[in-house]
Amino acid sequence: MADGTGGESGGPFGRVEPAHYPDLAAGGGLLRVLRSTARERGVDPESIGTRSRGVHAGYTSVVIELGTATMRVGLAIEERGFSVGIGRDWLHVANGWTEQLRDLLDLARAWREGAGYEELARSWPFLTFSPLAMVLAAPDPVAAQWELLLTAPEFAEDRPLVEAAHAVLGLRDFFPDLSHRALRLSRSYRESAGAVTITPLADGTARVDRVGEATAGETYAVYPDAAEAAAALLGRTPPASGESRP
Repeated sequence: MADGTGGESGGPFGRVEPAHYPDLAAGGGLLRVLRSTARERGVDPESIGTRSRGVHAGYTSVVIELGTATMRVGLAIEERGFSVGIGRDWLHVANGWTEQLRDLLDLARAWREGAGYEELARSWPFLTFSPLAMVLAAPDPVAAQWELLLTAPEFAEDRPLVEAAHAVLGLRDFFPDLSHRALRLSRSYRESAGAVTITPLADGTARVDRVGEATAGETYAVYPDAAEAAAALLGRTPPASGESRP
């Protein structure tokens, strides 16, 4: 990882506003200041860097490697504040906003020490964890995702379809995901092979398709019938657990 500490700030992407960030302006930018105080807060300075080799890299943004995830930090322009985004591979985990520079290092230390999402959220309430990240961290991600779709207010419009699918015991072993009002059922969040979708249509019917097939699927008059048809299709692809959930 590049350190990006050479040169004086002068470009628009390297400027540190002294009125908002006197500590960073005096210390040579965000990267240098974080590295200079990292060890005393239990963080390896070498885990802090930037993805760029530009002369101004590291003045206003840094990347902190957390071992199992990456934290990206940037500066606000018109006020003092640090934007925080945490990602793990393809998954957006959390984001937030804090005025305290020390929060960044303390959060990085706690993550590396193995703190769970709920503990991190309690300790740093400025963090908002994505629902999907919380689901995938649950002991049973499939059950957690069903619970989210059945209870979260943002899915109320699609609740009848989700409830109809959940009522079919054979479907509860499959990971449910809503996208553009269509319910996809698959072995896991990232596995699309053999997945089936139930898509509500404008006339109140629903179409059942197997993902990847070129031909359109069958259409059913009511959601329960569509859910039973989806279960029949998925029955040809047994779930990994081999058992239906209660």
